[in-house]
Amino acid sequence: MDQATTVQVTPQMEAQEAARRHKGRIRAVAITLSALAAILYALSLTHI
Repeated sequence: MDQATTVQVTPQMEAQEAARRHKGRIRAVAITLSALAAILYALSLTHI
């Protein structure tokens, strides 16, 4: 059985990972809001 290699995670590595996840979450929210705005705009055009 292979022994798992342990990597010591430094606070700096944790901070970088948290920042990367946060950036991805912000991007996902921005894309979702943009898509919602496009849908609402298209719906408003159909009612004119």
